[in-house]
Amino acid sequence: SMAILATYPQFSTTPDIPKEPAITWGIYNRQNNVLAPSSQVFEFLEDVFNELMDVFPGQYIHIGADECAKKWWEESPQTQQYMKEHGIEDENALQKYFAQRIADIVHSRGRKFIGWDEMLDDGLVDGAIVMSWRNAENGLKAAAQGHKAILTPMRQSYFNVAQKENEDSLCHRQWLVRVDDVYNFEPVPEDTPASVAQNILGGQGCMWTEYFPHRQRLEYGLFPRMSAIAEVYWSNPQKKNWPRFQLKLIEQFNRYDLWGANYSTEIFRSSNYSRD
Repeated sequence: SMAILATYPQFSTTPDIPKEPAITWGIYNRQNNVLAPSSQVFEFLEDVFNELMDVFPGQYIHIGADECAKKWWEESPQTQQYMKEHGIEDENALQKYFAQRIADIVHSRGRKFIGWDEMLDDGLVDGAIVMSWRNAENGLKAAAQGHKAILTPMRQSYFNVAQKENEDSLCHRQWLVRVDDVYNFEPVPEDTPASVAQNILGGQGCMWTEYFPHRQRLEYGLFPRMSAIAEVYWSNPQKKNWPRFQLKLIEQFNRYDLWGANYSTEIFRSSNYSRD
């Protein structure tokens, strides 16, 4: 949204304050990243999503819906007036209103829409597919409500996060995502009811590329964690075996070399295995 606001400042709740495209995350009201609700804004969004669907034939359209800085709606007299005129109770309801307007556009073209799990906080609109990044539990919660879900929990699936202490090649957070964190993650616990499990579409690893200036650094974050997450989602849980997977990685690293790919060898510094 920051790129939109930098280009179309009139769509902001603070149009007189210049904006710049975001180059990092936007949670915790760090920046005014919200669109001010208006007929012009919704016409713009309709044009954008229709053009997106003209260009891309796939059935799934991801609308975002995360890290919405609702403080800026709360502080905007124009936004509060719009909410009053349209019977929108609070800022959470306003975010759901935005999601519903976009969902209507997507559904009118026979497509399906995906949004991040913050949509749960506002109440899910019909047909929402939830991509759960904050934790796996929110994906299971959405699935229990009858919605499809995709799991990408940050502590097991974010590949831009460092793999070891004091690693300067990847971005730092308050946690690490080691290969064993990825491999030992079980997306659907054994006691999950079948009616819930059937709504889990799968999962993905996330690589936020604003942190990566070149291909080698990108690949270093991906491999071998991408191999680990592939094993998670195509393996029967009873057949997962961490020691055996580490042995398989020795051969997998030979494939990385064949591809000319960069990768992390941290796993061999923190285990009893070696490539020799």
